[in-house]
Amino acid sequence: MAKLELRYTLSKSDEETRARIERVAKQSLSKLDPHVRAVLFLRGACGRAALCHSNFYIYLGAEISTEDELRSWQPAHRLRHYALRHSSINTIAIGARSIYDHARKGDLNAKSVTTLSKCEFAKAVAYWANGNPEKESMARLALTLIQRVLVRCAVSIGAAKQSSCLLTRRIAFMKAYADRQAAHVSLANYEYTSLDVAHVVAVTAVLGAMIHEFDGRTDRGTTWLDAMDKAAYDAGTEMFPALKRLPRLFDQCDLDNMFKVICEGKLTDGPEYLSTWLPSALGWDGPTKPI
Repeated sequence: MAKLELRYTLSKSDEETRARIERVAKQSLSKLDPHVRAVLFLRGACGRAALCHSNFYIYLGAEISTEDELRSWQPAHRLRHYALRHSSINTIAIGARSIYDHARKGDLNAKSVTTLSKCEFAKAVAYWANGNPEKESMARLALTLIQRVLVRCAVSIGAAKQSSCLLTRRIAFMKAYADRQAAHVSLANYEYTSLDVAHVVAVTAVLGAMIHEFDGRTDRGTTWLDAMDKAAYDAGTEMFPALKRLPRLFDQCDLDNMFKVICEGKLTDGPEYLSTWLPSALGWDGPTKPI
């Protein structure tokens, strides 16, 4: 009689996932110096700023698609449209939520920067300057600007309701969407406009470029920002050709001059400029606004 022999490899998934969940469940025990914590938070914020920026044109291209266009598309094209629209706005909202996080606890959040003592602030500046005395002055100005923006904008939705700052309220709209739609199932209200999104993305991209200027150490922050803007726009127009009728965020902007002006604060107050006037300066608000 023939003998049937079965051979198979036992799955190690149960053992492997138990080991991984043990690592994930552990609370962070890191004891970092405050300036190190601030530098690490800002480095993460720079990466999330890039994610927000790179998804903006995809969101906008999907958002301006008309109902007639949607009806004319094949089902696969419509599915791609809805998937890209939701994934892009979710990425932007959650990215903004993580940068302007108002939590008082946790490893890395905006409080890592806003609560720095003078001594720890100086250490963070020294790290950014990387031993270059010529860079130290501008690094101090840039970090001061970022700190002031986070102080006014990294607040709760309730605090934003009482705020006189336009940007603070717009960031609160993104945080409300992130909390009530992207990350949770909720009956709580949320709302935003494309201008809200554009303003938050533009300011966040500027802050990200400032961080990259000193933390990236590979190229200028303004060069990085301009290249990112062009690449993101090209990707968006490739997926949504109708987007070509709208300009790039920073197409007509002298980034080097703007960075100098808002950091030095001689001609205008930097945080106030970013909070109120940046959309108009970029041509995205006012009588000729494109959206």
